[in-house]
Formats: sequence, structure tokens, C-alpha cells
Amino acid sequence: MRRTGGKGARPPHELAAHELTGPRAAIDLPSVISYATSKGIGVFLYVNRLALTDADPLFALYKSWGVQGVKLGFINDGTQAMTNRITDWAKAAAEYELLIDMHDDVRPFGHERTFPNYVSLEGVRGNEQFPTATHNVTLPFARNIGGPMDCTICYGQSRNRTTNAHQMAMAAVY
Repeated sequence: MRRTGGKGARPPHELAAHELTGPRAAIDLPSVISYATSKGIGVFLYVNRLALTDADPLFALYKSWGVQGVKLGFINDGTQAMTNRITDWAKAAAEYELLIDMHDDVRPFGHERTFPNYVSLEGVRGNEQFPTATHNVTLPFARNIGGPMDCTICYGQSRNRTTNAHQMAMAAVY
């Protein structure tokens, strides 16, 4: 998916739909996916929810490329409308035999039991907020009771309030 950032970049809400769903010209994504697959590695693609106005054609394209799953981002759960959209995305991903990982502020509510392709969700104060080590070591005993957890690991960030060893351990523990 096209990322925003850098000098003169526009925020995602100002981009046209084709700019959010089109690959970057410098990256031959189908070739990257094919190479990973030849090495026994499944590829997940991060998808900004702004690109999901119609998930079917997007998921069909990814399936044709050999993608194994999608990580959906910028999800702001809490309303019935968004919960319904999350359910629709999970159903659509299942139809295309894609795994789905819901990132951001999505609370665990049992979807991973209803949809076997729904492998994880964040639902924590993620590492992008640079929490303390105390916060991080509490999560496996508190947040993980609600189900599988997705947490972004931030190695080598000057804003980290933990060590790189702590960040690597989080990947194994979570």
C-alpha cells in the first residue's frame, strides 16, 4: 500500500482512493511476494482502512498475488458501525482465504472464535506510544486474557523507554 510521509507528503485523508490502493512504482510487489513464497514465507500486507471502501476487489487482487493475509490499520473501534465493518472485512477476507490481523484500537470481542482467519488484534496501548517496561510486562497477564495480541515492536527508537533487548523479548512473549 502507498505510504505517506516525507517532504511534501499529504495526510492519508487527503489522498484519492487510487493513491491508497496502488502499489509504489519502485516496488514490484508481486515479485517480492513470489520470492517470499518460494522461500516458504507468507506475506501479510498492511492496509490503511481508507483503502477498504470495497474490500472484495482489493482482497481478490492480493489473493491473486499470493498474499497470505492483511493487517488492517487506522481502525477506530467503539461504534456499532465500525464493529459491523470489522465483521464484514473478516468475512470478506475469509472468502478470499486471507488471514486478518486488526491493528489499533480494536477491543477483543471473540471474533477470532467466529472467524478462524481472524488471527490477532492489537487492543493495547501500543509501542507507538512508547510505554514503560512495567506496562509491557503486565500485558501478557492482563490483555492476553482477552485473546491474541498484536503489538508493534520498535527497535532502536530514541524515544523508547525500554532497551532493544526488551523489545526483542516482547516479540517472543506476546
